[in-house]
Amino acid sequence: DVLNLPKSHLEPLEALLYGISDKLDAHWDYFDRRRYAKQPHMLALTGADGSRNRIATLLWYMNSVFRGGETFFPRAGGLTEPFDVACDGSAGQQGMKIVPTPGKAVLFYSLRPDGAIDPFSLHGSCPVEDGFKWAVNQRVWNEPYHRST
Repeated sequence: DVLNLPKSHLEPLEALLYGISDKLDAHWDYFDRRRYAKQPHMLALTGADGSRNRIATLLWYMNSVFRGGETFFPRAGGLTEPFDVACDGSAGQQGMKIVPTPGKAVLFYSLRPDGAIDPFSLHGSCPVEDGFKWAVNQRVWNEPYHRST
C-alpha cells in the first residue's frame, strides 16, 4: 500500500537476526547487469533488456539494540562511493545512520524514477556491539516477482 504496487511485486518477507559482532557490509539491493555479466542466471532475473529489477526495500526494526546495529547509508546526500564498505563506527564516518527502534521502518529506493539503478542506495548494517537486532525486509520489484527455481 505504501508504494501503491500490487502484492505480486513483493518478494517473501525476510527475517533478520544479528547477534554480537554481526554486521552486513554495504551493498545494493538492485541487480546491476555489469556486475553479473558472467552469471547468466543472475542476468535472467532482470529480463532480456535489463528493465526488471528491485525498485525499493522496506526495512522494519523489531527491537532496540543496546549499542550498534545501525543501518548505514554511506552515500546519503550524494557522497562518493566509499573505499571501505564496512561500518567502522567512527564519529567521522559520513553518510547517514539509522538507529534501530521497535516499529520504526525505513523505506529506500533502489531505482530512480527513470528506472535507472540508484548507486546512492548503497546500505549496510553496523556491527551489533551489545544485545541483538531483529528486523524484517520487504523487497519490492518494478514488475511481478517470480521466484526462480
